[in-house]
Amino acid sequence: MDILLKSILIGVIPDVIFLSLFIIYSKKIQTRRVIFFILLLIDYIVTLIIFKYQTLFYILFIVIEYIILKLLYKKEIQLIDSFVITIPFLILFLMSCIYYFLIPNYMLACILEKITILIMIFLIKNKINIAYKTYRHLWNRTKEEARKIRSITLRNISLILMYIFIFLSDLVCIYIMNVR
Repeated sequence: MDILLKSILIGVIPDVIFLSLFIIYSKKIQTRRVIFFILLLIDYIVTLIIFKYQTLFYILFIVIEYIILKLLYKKEIQLIDSFVITIPFLILFLMSCIYYFLIPNYMLACILEKITILIMIFLIKNKINIAYKTYRHLWNRTKEEARKIRSITLRNISLILMYIFIFLSDLVCIYIMNVR
């Protein structure tokens, strides 16, 4: 029971805070933030219990998070948001890998990583919405406006990055399962 409580307090809650704040800041969500956080927390815990150390955890969590957003914020959510949801997960994944492989003490690595991501989200909170608006603007097609990057190129890059994330997470999950 002690390990479960530590996992929730040190692992799950900071991750969900980071993921929910990233979406809240990127989309400038003003309503139902607490409900969004609670549903995300439930989603995270349930998918983690079902698919611990598996790539399916990331895929299912992202799909359910998109559904939660669609249910709570109906018209404000677009297809592009499925890729935006992946970005904080990619950041979380990369930070976890860096700390996991650099610091031999797992608990210390976990605590430092959680502190880093929470500090980072508050340092970049104003820039997240600007990046989201730029991404959304480039995502949408238009023939009237000349752009440096075409929307189809951005969509392909987004898909490729999502596939790379899934592949890398699968590799790390396999490594962790074989090492522990």
